[in-house]
Amino acid sequence: MKDSFEGTSAKILGGTYDNTAVDLTGRTLVQAVDTGWTADTKRDELSSNVLTLWGMAPLGSKTTATYALSMSFDAPKGGHDGFAGLGVLVTKDATGRWVKAVDLNSGGGVERFVVGPWQPQDTLGTYGVDPATNTAWAVVNYDASFAVERGLDLVWKH
Repeated sequence: MKDSFEGTSAKILGGTYDNTAVDLTGRTLVQAVDTGWTADTKRDELSSNVLTLWGMAPLGSKTTATYALSMSFDAPKGGHDGFAGLGVLVTKDATGRWVKAVDLNSGGGVERFVVGPWQPQDTLGTYGVDPATNTAWAVVNYDASFAVERGLDLVWKH
């Protein structure tokens, strides 16, 4: 899956769809992954538009297979001031507060932050920022709305 909206791009970097459901004739059922976007025109808290991703979970389940999601973000004005202007992939918790995307994973995984690109060996709970491509990414296992929130203090704040 690759999609973009008004300057923000999103991509599933890796993962597998492990649904084994079949129809009455034995054919494997396919499932559509859908995306929707909401513009974040204020850019006071977020550094990207908001991506809503659904269809990754098998029917009847809230948990998806593990996958890595990447989103681009607005680079800080005037160049990088250390890592302060970079971002972390976030989602909203049950109270509507933006939290690290990996905070809402189900069934294990160890949170681990990385500065650099996603690697195929990164496991559930690993998240990071790639300053070379202005992307934030996370290895998650659920459908939700995602965005990039500015400031690496999020790594320790939440």
